[in-house]
Amino acid sequence: MNIKRIFFGFLSANLSTQRVIWPISKQFWKASLGAMGNNVRILRGTKAISPSNIRLGENVYIGERCALYGYANITVGQNTLIAREVIILTRNHIFSSLDSPIRDQGYSVSPVTIEEDVWVGARVTILPGVTIGKGSVVAAGSVVTKDIPKYSIVAGIPARQVKSRLEQ
Repeated sequence: MNIKRIFFGFLSANLSTQRVIWPISKQFWKASLGAMGNNVRILRGTKAISPSNIRLGENVYIGERCALYGYANITVGQNTLIAREVIILTRNHIFSSLDSPIRDQGYSVSPVTIEEDVWVGARVTILPGVTIGKGSVVAAGSVVTKDIPKYSIVAGIPARQVKSRLEQ
């Protein structure tokens, strides 16, 4: 008998693998991140570079296959939802010199701050140095290149304000 087959057959038939794996991954994330509040949920496939620079507030949800590049600080406020496949970048190539290859010119780094009660839609890319204001919504597929004011609804490439939640 194949023990692996029996074990994984049992899991798929009787338990959610997320229920089995989450307690283990929760301890991993708690030990790896700079800070992690209570009731944080990070789904499978999410990757973090320099996780000690990443701080998550309470009640944060991060969907599947997100990429958090914490070369500079990434701060996520409480009650924030980050959908699947979101990319948060804190580093960019320097390319000012024409006399040397871009790959040899180094990097610039800038922190990213996502304030509390923000919803970041699926497949959003957030570029270095951006602050997304409290209560904002970032539409799926957007590329956030500059700061977003509080309670804004933004969409597009680059992301632009389409509405304010204060106007509803």
